[in-house]
Amino acid sequence: MHRFIRISKRFGNRVNRSCVHSVILWTKQGSRKMMQDLLSSCQSILLLGEANFSFSSSLRRMLPETVAMVTSCLQSVDGIAKDDPLIEKNIQILKEADVQVLFEVDATKLDQCKSLEGVLFDAVVFNFPHVGGKGNIGRNRDLLKQFFVCCPRILSPDGRILVTLCNGQGGTGADTPQRKWNDSWQVVAMAACGSFILTKTIGFNSEDYLDYACTGYRSQSKQFVTRNAVTHVFERSIATVPHTLGAPQQVKLLTAPDPVSKELVNFICPGDLCWSIDRDLLQTKHHPINEVADHIRQSMEAIHPALRSMESEELPLVLNIKDMPFLSSFKLTDLYQLRTHGTESGMDRDSPSSNYNEGNPQVRSAGQCGYLECGLQQQRLDRILRPSLVACLSQNQTLQAEELDTPVASFGRVFKRCAINSVSYPIMHQCLLLYPPCTGKAPSWDSVCVMVSGLLAEKGEVLNHSTAPSGDENSSLPKESTLMIQIVGLNQCYGSTVPVGHFGTFHTLKGDMHFCVLYLDTFAMLRFHIDDIRLLWSADDRILNHFQMSSYECGNPATSKDGNMSPVQTKAQTFKYSIHAPTFSHDISFWLLDQSFDELLFCSVVRSVTFDLVREVNFLNQYVNRKVSYTYRLIYQSCDRALSKELATQLQLNVRSAINKWLGVEPR
Repeated sequence: MHRFIRISKRFGNRVNRSCVHSVILWTKQGSRKMMQDLLSSCQSILLLGEANFSFSSSLRRMLPETVAMVTSCLQSVDGIAKDDPLIEKNIQILKEADVQVLFEVDATKLDQCKSLEGVLFDAVVFNFPHVGGKGNIGRNRDLLKQFFVCCPRILSPDGRILVTLCNGQGGTGADTPQRKWNDSWQVVAMAACGSFILTKTIGFNSEDYLDYACTGYRSQSKQFVTRNAVTHVFERSIATVPHTLGAPQQVKLLTAPDPVSKELVNFICPGDLCWSIDRDLLQTKHHPINEVADHIRQSMEAIHPALRSMESEELPLVLNIKDMPFLSSFKLTDLYQLRTHGTESGMDRDSPSSNYNEGNPQVRSAGQCGYLECGLQQQRLDRILRPSLVACLSQNQTLQAEELDTPVASFGRVFKRCAINSVSYPIMHQCLLLYPPCTGKAPSWDSVCVMVSGLLAEKGEVLNHSTAPSGDENSSLPKESTLMIQIVGLNQCYGSTVPVGHFGTFHTLKGDMHFCVLYLDTFAMLRFHIDDIRLLWSADDRILNHFQMSSYECGNPATSKDGNMSPVQTKAQTFKYSIHAPTFSHDISFWLLDQSFDELLFCSVVRSVTFDLVREVNFLNQYVNRKVSYTYRLIYQSCDRALSKELATQLQLNVRSAINKWLGVEPR
């Protein structure tokens, strides 16, 4: 049975072409104000590659006197073109305005410039860089790459880099029209080499700068076309590959079935959970998961004033796989089976987590991965991480013995192996609503549907009220039905119909207990316009700050404290912090040496060695020639960190080594 709620809401993981053009038009109309707002907050600015210093002169007039400016050019004092009368005039204007003018500053060797030694800038501006003459694309890419690599040495921790390129050169969706990737300068990929991410694009309008006269076409004193030029704003990326894992190799987790004694047992942490198992997003203030949970809690308390909150200790993270009737609906390889500390026979414990660094990311050791070589799927272990909150009900002694007279609500994490895509993650969050046992018919779920509608839109319409739960009438298994939401409008991420929860009936000694489970991650992604679930797990504090600034009114654009639009600008746009991130596709083929291969375990190993830098994994084909071979495509793209082509290639090599060692397959 499916319940449907119809929500009028636009949501999608990509902006259609008309939306892109409208956003760029709005940006260019306000480009002067955006540049002023962006640079006025800086204490110091460095300008590179100036030709006649007319842009520096214009910018000086736009910004407050409190902003210190240093401007520079590549030529020497004697090498500046003498036929341009503006040069000496602009230099004189700049010096009178206390602007320091430097000569012979190579943007690719900023660390070697003695005049800049020991100085940090809040913004570095590089307009229309080029190698001179009729240079090819490869040389200009190298220019950008070397520039970004040396920039961290002169940029303050919160500083920005502004690079303005002619229309089409950048190779991003901000260009109109956008060039093919291989026919562009690939500015975002070049910035990733210096560990920078693109966070904003601003249309460059030369008319905004009154004294500006562009020169330098093919290294001559000729003007070039600046129409539809784009200024790319870059910020520092957090570490792409963690130097140390966020969680220890052994973790202490509360186990069932004795919540009173609060038994804590050491377990080997599965490799794809090492950097996330110790994070509780439900307790992170202003996080979308926390906001959604608070909204549901407040709504249910308004409906049921006597609602009781179930403590987390009553639903342990670790369950005993024995006598668990709920687990019959899960495949064994879907579950995270745990080994207690001291039972790691056959494991290689040689490589410490400190071996990780961005320049040479290493393949995890077995101890860090939490996998036994070539055979986790054959082992049946008796402890598992809970795959759902409902799975805890049969081991909760309070619910089995006591007679509840009020509804109960509980929020918590659940763990299940899953595919790698934009909406799935091995750790998800659920809300469990329990209703007292009753001998009559099941309680009306209208209040839950109204609450769900209010969470995602101002109002919603229930399309289907039918109740036909599945399950044997005499079974202790939950009789479940799915709660669906139909979203009207663009929704390329989920589709037009989205499962947001399910209802069910659980049999106890006191009678049938009705429950409702809500999927908090889905609610958070829909409400905050998130198209990549990895954003919920980002360690970048700036992303959490943007969530905090986002409007909590559904469908309204978020505004920052200074009145500027935040990354959530319209209903049609999704939240992105690192925009126009480059994508790198790598195919991997391998021979199966036996019939025990499991795709979900394969995805877990990929996650373990790629640190959430793979956006999706797709099965391509099967080839049979006495042996069976599978081919998968791994699409590397980061939603919050700088990812270079070289790092993606290295991670792919790590995947090849890891699947051979942990899954027993033979890469081709």
